[in-house]
Amino acid sequence: MVRALVVLCCLGLAVASPPIVRSREEIQAFRSFLENTQTENGDYIARMTSPLANPEENSGKYQGDIVLDDFIIDGMLQEYAQGRNAYTWPNTKWPNDTVGLANGCYANVGYWASRGVHTLNLARNTPGVGCFRHATIVHEWMHILGFLHMQSTYDRDEYVRIVEENLQAGTEHNFDIYTSDLVSNLGVEYDYVSCLHYGPFAFSNNGQATIVALQEHEGVMGQRVYITDKDWLRINRHYNCPGAWD
Repeated sequence: MVRALVVLCCLGLAVASPPIVRSREEIQAFRSFLENTQTENGDYIARMTSPLANPEENSGKYQGDIVLDDFIIDGMLQEYAQGRNAYTWPNTKWPNDTVGLANGCYANVGYWASRGVHTLNLARNTPGVGCFRHATIVHEWMHILGFLHMQSTYDRDEYVRIVEENLQAGTEHNFDIYTSDLVSNLGVEYDYVSCLHYGPFAFSNNGQATIVALQEHEGVMGQRVYITDKDWLRINRHYNCPGAWD
């Protein structure tokens, strides 16, 4: 009796499920194609197929620039096997219509394989305000790329003075100095107006300056309007980009 019930259930499932119309070879070939788009498959420039194409069309991913999750591939294979090309995508709308959390601008520093997910957050705002400023976005990207704050470098005391009596209690660690074993200036001189430099009133408890320049300089310390030439040079040298050390 039990065996009969199992057979009936299996028959019911077979009848209820849409028939498979693709061959095993076709399905496997499609799976291989989709899974290959998930891999790091060589140099980006080497994959350029047409100088007239948009760059995102040549990134080697699905449809050029779409990174597929495993569960999406499984769903696409199921639809493909049944002869359908209209894939059912999950609800991908971000909660509360917000991509960046509302708790500020922040990022991990550098890449660590053991870290898993790497975070870069930009709190939602009007373009040009708060986290949604060009130089602020680059500031967080420079952290992700591996840079610490400008005023944290080992020789910063030659360039700025930290006014400790003006600091909010408990914020002193924000002005720690890192040794040359941890950070390198990459042969680029100190940059008061770097998008990675704190502003002069950072963490002030009384509206008075907490960072005072010890040398003459042009521009506003800690500005977030533009990216300096020294910022770009540090990035290029950090990653040994062509011409960076010329």
